[in-house]
Amino acid sequence: MYDHDGNFIRDIHGTPIESSTLPPMNGVTRPRLHEILTERAIEVGVKVQYSTSFVSLEDRGDDVLVTLEGGEQIAADIVVGADGVASKVRGYVFAAELQPEYIGQSAYRQNMPLLPEIDRIILQEGPNGMAGFVPIGKDLAYMFFNKPMARNERPATADLPTALRTELEGFGGLAGRFRDEFLSDDPADIVLRPEEAMIAPAPWHKGRVVLMGDAVHAITPHLGHGAAQAIEDGVVLGEVLSKHAGVEEAFVEFTERRFERCKLIVETSRNIGEWEMGNLPGFDNVAATMHVLKVMAQPL
Repeated sequence: MYDHDGNFIRDIHGTPIESSTLPPMNGVTRPRLHEILTERAIEVGVKVQYSTSFVSLEDRGDDVLVTLEGGEQIAADIVVGADGVASKVRGYVFAAELQPEYIGQSAYRQNMPLLPEIDRIILQEGPNGMAGFVPIGKDLAYMFFNKPMARNERPATADLPTALRTELEGFGGLAGRFRDEFLSDDPADIVLRPEEAMIAPAPWHKGRVVLMGDAVHAITPHLGHGAAQAIEDGVVLGEVLSKHAGVEEAFVEFTERRFERCKLIVETSRNIGEWEMGNLPGFDNVAATMHVLKVMAQPL
């Protein structure tokens, strides 16, 4: 962690997994992750249908009738709602009122070359928000900037380069170098996303429909664990479905094994965001982060 001038403040050490030689954390681009998961799914016989969505789900007791947009119907043993923050499947498990909450902060992101000094996650505090740098490939990193803003204050897409440049004025160090050398003038290169949080109450299923990932535990990006927790969900869900003959028992164990772990990450990530916005004076973000990393190194 560095101050806005680029002066070193402190290290935040990760927790290695016992008996593993891998680093405590690793980064990967979304396209590469999608490629890895898709290749494996096809290898084991999964049929992937693109450019379609469902219009209705009907739990018939012994199966779920899924009706797609084009009228095709699929009789599925179970339906797994892994459809993100704006989940359509969530409405079949919970009341429509259960929705992720915007925390009052949004995140700019832009890819950049992997500089030699970006050999780990780097945070840089500033007067208007938190900047950071994350390595995600052999030659690639991304820069982020967490900015407090009301939803209706979001800059127009065409104005994103100018808005981000303005936010980074006064930064030295890596953030200053990014601003001066790498900040793109093309709005298409810059992403600005609202940060939303939610932890749905147990159980995370109804009948033969179960939820996972951001559909049921939306995580702000402050700990970098959103996709990681969705992957863990998939691992645990596969284990319990293989273990139990009935889906009810499997889904109950799934939620029991996942709830507290995901709740800790959702709440800690949100608290870090509140601290960055000045709403939690005295909050020890370093201790909170290290506690989560220690818990995440424990077996599922």
